[in-house]
Amino acid sequence: MMVRGLLVTCAVASLGGCISNSRSSAVDGVDTGAVSPDVAGGDTADDAGGGDTGPPGGVAVAWFKSDFAVITRGDDRLGQPVAGTVTLSWRTQGAAAVVLEAAGVPVALDGCVATGAGPCAEAGRITVTPTEPRTFTLRAVGPGGRCGDAACPERSLEIGVKPPAIIGFTVAQPVSPAGADLRVPYTVDAPTWAIGRLDEGPNGIPQLAPCVPADEATAASPCRIEADGGRPLDEAGVAVFPALDRSVVVAATASNGADDGLGDVHVRDLATPVTVPIEIRRLELTPPQVLPGGTVRVSWEVVGAQSVAVTADPPILTGLATCVGLGADGAGFCTVTVAEDGGLGPVDVTLVARQAEGLVGKATADLAVIAGPTIARFEATPASAAPGQQVTLAWSAYGADAVALDAAPAGALEGLDACAELSPDGVGGCTVTVAAGASVAPITATLTATHQTVGPGAEAALTVTLVPAPVVVEALVTDDTVEVGGEVVLSWAADNAVAIGVSEASGVIPAAALAGCGGLDASGLGGCTLTVPASAEPGELTLAVTATGATGAQSQPRAVTVAVGRRPQAALTAAPVVLPEAGGDATLTWSAPGATRAVIATDDGEIIVDTAAGELCDGGAACAPAGDALTVATTRSTTWTLTASNAFGERLATALARLEGAPHIDALTLDGADALGGPKLALSGTEAIVAWTVGDVQISDALNLERAPLPTPNGSCDAVSAGAWESVAGFPRAGADAGQTTVAGLDATATCLRFTAQDQDATPGQRDLAVFEVYQPPTVTALSSADDTVAVGERITLIWTTSDAYGVTVSVSPVGTVTAQELAGCAAASGSCALQVQAGTPLGEVTFSLVAEGEANALSASATTAVTIGVAPSVASFQVNPASAAAAVDATLSWTTHDGGHLTITEGATELLATSEHGAVAAGSHTVAAVSATRTWRLTVSNPFGEATAQTTTFIGPSIDALSVAGKSALGGEVTVPTGPATVAWSTTSADGDHTLDAGPVPSGGSCATAAFATVFEDDAPQDSGSFGLGVVTNNRCVRLRVANSETPPQTNQATFLLREVPVITAATVSPASLGSGGGVVIVDMKLRGVSALSVTAAYLGSDGGVLGTRDVCDESSLNSGSVSNGAEERAAQCTHGVTPCSFLCLNQGMPAATKRIRYSLTVRDGEGDAASYATDAASDVQVN
Repeated sequence: MMVRGLLVTCAVASLGGCISNSRSSAVDGVDTGAVSPDVAGGDTADDAGGGDTGPPGGVAVAWFKSDFAVITRGDDRLGQPVAGTVTLSWRTQGAAAVVLEAAGVPVALDGCVATGAGPCAEAGRITVTPTEPRTFTLRAVGPGGRCGDAACPERSLEIGVKPPAIIGFTVAQPVSPAGADLRVPYTVDAPTWAIGRLDEGPNGIPQLAPCVPADEATAASPCRIEADGGRPLDEAGVAVFPALDRSVVVAATASNGADDGLGDVHVRDLATPVTVPIEIRRLELTPPQVLPGGTVRVSWEVVGAQSVAVTADPPILTGLATCVGLGADGAGFCTVTVAEDGGLGPVDVTLVARQAEGLVGKATADLAVIAGPTIARFEATPASAAPGQQVTLAWSAYGADAVALDAAPAGALEGLDACAELSPDGVGGCTVTVAAGASVAPITATLTATHQTVGPGAEAALTVTLVPAPVVVEALVTDDTVEVGGEVVLSWAADNAVAIGVSEASGVIPAAALAGCGGLDASGLGGCTLTVPASAEPGELTLAVTATGATGAQSQPRAVTVAVGRRPQAALTAAPVVLPEAGGDATLTWSAPGATRAVIATDDGEIIVDTAAGELCDGGAACAPAGDALTVATTRSTTWTLTASNAFGERLATALARLEGAPHIDALTLDGADALGGPKLALSGTEAIVAWTVGDVQISDALNLERAPLPTPNGSCDAVSAGAWESVAGFPRAGADAGQTTVAGLDATATCLRFTAQDQDATPGQRDLAVFEVYQPPTVTALSSADDTVAVGERITLIWTTSDAYGVTVSVSPVGTVTAQELAGCAAASGSCALQVQAGTPLGEVTFSLVAEGEANALSASATTAVTIGVAPSVASFQVNPASAAAAVDATLSWTTHDGGHLTITEGATELLATSEHGAVAAGSHTVAAVSATRTWRLTVSNPFGEATAQTTTFIGPSIDALSVAGKSALGGEVTVPTGPATVAWSTTSADGDHTLDAGPVPSGGSCATAAFATVFEDDAPQDSGSFGLGVVTNNRCVRLRVANSETPPQTNQATFLLREVPVITAATVSPASLGSGGGVVIVDMKLRGVSALSVTAAYLGSDGGVLGTRDVCDESSLNSGSVSNGAEERAAQCTHGVTPCSFLCLNQGMPAATKRIRYSLTVRDGEGDAASYATDAASDVQVN
């Protein structure tokens, strides 16, 4: 029969005879031939339902199952191929054959395994490898391929297929500093995953402490997950392990959700250790010197450790068992006691810090056990002082229980009785005062330290040099009153002073202004001008002048007081303004707040009121300066002037009363601008038209126009004295109702004009007048920069001139090119100032703008100047080849420059090369032929912003061709040799003069350029080569070879090098050659020379040679036998390594289970810190079986 398009005929006895008219080895990714006969069927049921009774004849599928519902697709997992399989199993009733299909495509059953007593068609299993999710269908077929009248019974299973889980991370810092955050980027493609810290769980089984999202993290979280680049956290991110204080293992897990587990990543798969080194930041002993039986405080600060211990060598300290504290901040301390019978001398106190993972760190401090008191430090600050000056004495006295101080001459230092401080750590100090009457001679201070039971005591002395005390001899001001906004001119005289300070307690004067007061000339004189701010309140201003001497001593301040106030206001009116022709009474009313005196006078000088004289006013009481009224009689037109004054100045006001029919000014203009009312009018040139209209002026009456200089800048024309007025040309003149005149010569900054209509007939003195000011507006006549181009960091010098200005304001664009403080200093009406271009200023053009300020606070038009900012050139290299020669050679000069525009090479005054070609300026070369004598060339590179120079020399003379020690060249400036004998050898050319070899100690800076040499060998009849034995070398030294030729004068050459002596490992062996997996003891034997410190480390290697972990084995303090010495003799030493397997991930704690070899490395150092090392190799490693 046809089943889903397939004709199947199966024999009852075996499915091997089941034949279809269609065969396929693979259908939609299902490997139909992948059969695993040894897989047990029915491991995991995936039953599609209860028993299928089937059609008549009893054919049925009892069950159809799979061992996995979801499997892993064949793919790469962590670099290894994986392929999930699923085993399908079944049982049927009455079936002669079965047909298996995957998504309708037949699956070959050639490898079907029968699981019961009958054939495979009755009960069987087959293993398939689908690569995509598939529905598998099993159909039972009756004998002869028939199923009765109904369709053949079948069952179906859904098998899921998922790709392997993917997760990866990168540890860029396998060694992380303690206290730093460790950031581990990761990527993931898995439905379930975690990244975190791998800890040891119960029974030594590793377990992952997972990171949590950053917004959920707490202080207790092992790590947090942060976003990286905006991608979702389930795709990529960063695991942050905050402030690591110990070594950790970073690990990750991921699952693809398949039942077979083949696509999962487990914690051991990607576990990566991160080592946090131990850092001992501080180890202190207090005090560092102590008597037998005394106590010492040991304090420390450690990061990256979980436990500490302290040891002593020799072991004469008790209480070390308490030295185990380690706070959250890594700090701890303990108190130990020195044994009474432990002897005297140095004690090495060593702090050993350990991590739980096995890392060890050490630090040693020196303790001195002394027989009696010692004084380690006694100092005075300052070492020179003036009478009355305080001096701080400080000391460190060890092994003492009391200190005392005295001074000579007696009484020269006051306060010595209080100088008895001695803390448990031996530190003390006090402050004393040099007696005011001390003579100018040195003072000797002596410190005595004693102990009540041991002795003798200790003494130390120091000298305090006396200098004369500074004193302010005098402080003066030019005026003891100043108006708000005015200036105080302060001057002083001082003796024995190097600086002056001026203070003002009330804060009226800004601190910046006071800071500018401090100058002293050679004779001790100085002064400054201070401006009282316009915002200041009236009151007293006290300025204190203090002198500072060379030792820092300060004098008593000398104060000077200035009264600060304001000039009074002034207003005056006359009523009525027009009086009868025959005259009459006018009431003068004035207001002058703040005035202490008021004087009113007529225009012919008659004083009407002087409040100082006690005149009575209209109220019958004495006239009040601040304001009052007085009625006076007049028979003519009269102008009265009020002068209101106080200690800070005076102000004027005028009032006019004219007689009926007397002349009066109805209009007065300057170039059309109203001039009545006393205004300040700006001029547009040096001449102006004054026009007027007057009334009641007869032909015989006279008009007068007068001029006078303005008394002070921004002052008042009312203050012009009577004798200062001068008539303008053409005046006085006969009266007319209207007229005008041109006034020339108005080139002064400000001019006062007075116009008078005067009756000169029968009634003299009848007049009207008007006073006003005219001024030239300020202008900027020139503004320039000393340089059109300036480099960043250099100064721009601005130069300007103005006319009719009292000051200027300068600004710059872009803002910030120069500082605002420097701009504020550019304020003079004409002058210059230097402004430094600030770092970071954008390159290109900057613009300075200047505005002049003049009379009546008028501002000029802005003037500008531009400066281009750029970068100065630099010379990166300038060299010659060859740099030296014994005979004439061609010398090639080569160079590299930056930002240059023009380049020249000169030799003395001779120019060899000049170019502006960009490429040649930036880099190039030039050959000088036949150089037969030592010559020096100078390169100059320039651009509009500056220039840079460099020079180079070819030396023609004797040459040192080779210089070596123990066969190693020293011409590079340094050569390394092992501890032991050393011979210097050299060869020269054209050096037929003296050969001299010098040697000396290495300076503290490490450079032989400043070494102090002594000659150790000299040969005045040398050959072309020579040598000299330096003897046994046990420390570093500087060596210099000097050679000369026989010329007159001789030419010389020299070579200097550092001879670095390093310790020697003459032999190192390990035994036994192999260990079992259970560990054992390894012995490391060494022979050493010139060694003061050593460390032996074991590295555990896996089968691929990778390092699984390390362990510190021993150092110079923990040798099993033998010792080390910094001298030239050879010493034997031995240490042992107890090798034990570890149960967890073995973070530097024991031998990991996967160890196949142990490699030992040895590092030694001498007293100068120079090191040598040795390590076993594959042939000499300890094998682990």
